[in-house]
Parts: sequence; structure tokens; C-alpha cells
Amino acid sequence: MALMKFVQSVQVIDVEAISLNSLNVSLWTGKVVLESVILTTVVVIFFPLGKIGVMIYGCVVSIIVCGCIIYDTDNLIKRYTYHKYIWAAMVMYVDIINLFLSLLTVFQVADT
Repeated sequence: MALMKFVQSVQVIDVEAISLNSLNVSLWTGKVVLESVILTTVVVIFFPLGKIGVMIYGCVVSIIVCGCIIYDTDNLIKRYTYHKYIWAAMVMYVDIINLFLSLLTVFQVADT
């Protein structure tokens, strides 16, 4: 009886109604920050980051890449047609590789 009430009270989430377009601005800002960090690697060559700095950098990159995966998955569902499946798969592949590399950085620093 309680299970029937629970099943009746559960609302179905409409995937088409959810829009992640507002995430685009914050992800773009995150990517600009990452590109500026990449440009400052010359400074890091002369003044290397410590273990904590590298771990914080890896965690921030992981969070940004997770946001990119969510946004790109939303684009894959709503905007790509069936004829663009190679491009969609490549976008997801790059996002997953970036997430793997950033997590690898975090775990490498945590291991030492």
C-alpha cells in the first residue's frame, strides 16, 4: 500500500524541459581560466607548485571538465542530428580523456 502511494507521488522528469544553456557562460569562463593557467606555465617552470597546489589545480580542472561533460551531453541529446554522430562521439571522447587526465594528476600527487 505504501509502495503504491510512493509510485503515484513520484513525478516524471521531462528531459526536454531541462535546459542547460545557462551553464554555457560559466563553462566558457572556466575554459578561459584554464587557458590562462596554461599560459602561466612558464612561471611554474621557475617556481614549481607544491603538492597541495597541484592537487587543487587537478580538482578544479576535474570540476570544470565534469561541467563540460554535462553540457556536451545536453548538446548531444538536443542539438546533434543522427548524421553528426562522429562529431558528437569525438566531443564526448575528448571530455572523458580530459577528465581522466585531471583525475590522474590528482591521484598521482596523492600517491606521493
